Amino acid sequence: MSKRILVIYDNSDVAVKALTHALTLTYSGDSINILYIIDKSTYNNIREGVESMGGGESDLNRAVTDIEHRFRKRVSNFLQECRNRGINAHTLFKIGNIYEEVLNEINSRDYSLVVIPHSQTFKEKIVGLLESIIKNFHGNILIVK
Repeated sequence: MSKRILVIYDNSDVAVKALTHALTLTYSGDSINILYIIDKSTYNNIREGVESMGGGESDLNRAVTDIEHRFRKRVSNFLQECRNRGINAHTLFKIGNIYEEVLNEINSRDYSLVVIPHSQTFKEKIVGLLESIIKNFHGNILIVK
């Protein structure tokens, strides 16, 4: 039976370790999805910054698209390594509440494992995130430090 792993990613060194751990747990035919979320407060900060410089909606969209492109570029070597090993790997980019977006993703696919980096981004949110996942997810959870 093939595994489906969700790695929550935040551009930190710990998130890179999380990707590496996920890769060591997979075999050909398994899949890894890498989820990057811009939380609402960060999105609002980007919006305020764009607006303070006289920018509009198209400038905001460009700023968000730039973040998405940088995320995809950062994980491109990992994606290629997965493909070389016969592992299906994809990136997912969301804007919203971290808890809601993680739960929506978990509920939308049949994951066997969720990998969470214990990084600065998630340090304050890890307990609430874990609580939400544990209540709604029947697979395994790996926290990488």
